[in-house]
Amino acid sequence: MRPREVTAAIYFHRITDGRLTGSARFNLEIFKQLCGESFYPRVAFVTTMWDVVGLRGLQRYNTLNSELQEKYFRLADRGPDSFKLNNDPKSCEKVLRYLGTLPDASQLSRLLFSEQLARSRSTNVRKTSAGKEALKKSGRGGACTIL
Repeated sequence: MRPREVTAAIYFHRITDGRLTGSARFNLEIFKQLCGESFYPRVAFVTTMWDVVGLRGLQRYNTLNSELQEKYFRLADRGPDSFKLNNDPKSCEKVLRYLGTLPDASQLSRLLFSEQLARSRSTNVRKTSAGKEALKKSGRGGACTIL
């Protein structure tokens, strides 16, 4: 039985966490290394917790969401697309509808992580871009706890 390919990826960020700092930025860097640039059109960025923001903070969080999209979520000339999740069926459907309209996965590249493992015919995560990024960011040259 052949392993199934990943056909899309979603990155979630709580809008109430504010800007991407520390571990959130680290997680995004690892995510980018897992996906690889050719996979970016198959990525969706979703900011969550919009249902708890309230009307008083809405403008501030909308501004923050725009900053996140411009500074961190714009990975290539085209996309990935970004969505606001209100914890309701309608906003969830928007994300799923977007993923459902993506071109056939056989026409596009695989996750960079999958490509690198397949090319090396190894399961050594440390030799992938994501593994190297994790080791570099964690400051450890030895043990790696990703995946």
